[in-house]
Amino acid sequence: MTVTIPRGTLVRLFTGLLLALSAATASAGKLHTLMMPGPLIQDHAKYEEQCEKCHRQFSKTGQKRLCLDCHEKIAADIENKRGHHGRSAEIRRVECRECHGDHLGRKANVLNFDPETFDHQVSDFPLRGAHAIAPCRACHKPGKKFREAPGRCNICHKDDDVHKGRLGKKCQQCHNERGWTKARFDHDKTDFPLKGRHRKTPCKACHPNERYKHITTRCYDCHRLEDVHQG
Repeated sequence: MTVTIPRGTLVRLFTGLLLALSAATASAGKLHTLMMPGPLIQDHAKYEEQCEKCHRQFSKTGQKRLCLDCHEKIAADIENKRGHHGRSAEIRRVECRECHGDHLGRKANVLNFDPETFDHQVSDFPLRGAHAIAPCRACHKPGKKFREAPGRCNICHKDDDVHKGRLGKKCQQCHNERGWTKARFDHDKTDFPLKGRHRKTPCKACHPNERYKHITTRCYDCHRLEDVHQG
């Protein structure tokens, strides 16, 4: 037996079904909002009605990808294995929410960062020598992100540079991390290796006023006053 349903009835049924699905979807959205464990942190407050920005329905593993889609610099660090997030094998394995909560209220500090327990060895700048006892604020200035701290000698030690930048930016060729003033320079790697009494000659005798370029290496230029032959 074949039952024929009028076209108008089919249209009404289909329209009713669409309205029911729309209402269910809206209710689900409201339900998600009602089930929130707490208000979002201040930086994420604008997403409080947009759960899909940070959550995938029925997926616990999809949230990390959504976090990294927004936090592009952290994603790049992990991809290139640099910075604290990229160099820590443990961090690369876990979900973001395990360290950085979200529904903690407007005033919550999501960084969850403790300078006293932070392992600087798992960073782009492991602390060695005198750096290991330097106060954090010496390199990490207020209002600046931790990742923005300078990592080059000539930036932090600009005021300590007696050469006033004349020797370039590769300070580590002479200075080491044990102490800025304990400089060591291998003259044997230059065009004028020091031999004999030259090894005991004070640097300023040949380099007056911290001048290191265009220095003469001819005996007569330095010893003309001692020349008993008068040239």
